Amino acid sequence: PTGKYPITGTWTNENYNVTFVDGVYSISSKTLTEEDIKELGIEFKDDTFIYNGTAQYLSVNNLPEGFTVSYRNNEQVNVGTYEVEAIVTGSGNYKGEVTLKATMTITPKEARVYWIYRGAFTYNGLRQLPTATAEDGVEISIDVKEGNAIDVGTYTAVASTTNKNYTLTN
Repeated sequence: PTGKYPITGTWTNENYNVTFVDGVYSISSKTLTEEDIKELGIEFKDDTFIYNGTAQYLSVNNLPEGFTVSYRNNEQVNVGTYEVEAIVTGSGNYKGEVTLKATMTITPKEARVYWIYRGAFTYNGLRQLPTATAEDGVEISIDVKEGNAIDVGTYTAVASTTNKNYTLTN
């Protein structure tokens, strides 16, 4: 470990006069490097989560006793890709800090669409659209792929959402 250690000694031999000079042997802390991080087995890895409405975090693994870590950009809730930084600070034999980077990805959650009424409609000169609802209270809008949904015909209805945290199914 780091510290100061006394150097003392005696030695006798009938053929020599030996004199030891007392001294101090000093071991100082090493500045922490990325290579040290690897050798110590400290890991900070990318991870992917599915949106669930709560904050997600990445964490440093195998942090030696006495070392500390702080994070930047590490509390994310919404869908997206985020660069997270972990600032690892050494202790004992290591001084200084190293910044590690990892990518956090939050992907959309699937929300099932339930069609409440799909038609058939009787022509009345007004735009006709089926009604639907989605899981988790996701707001949706209904439109048709082609045509105006006014004239007599068959149309394909599409549910969509502007909420990037969800992907609609069914």
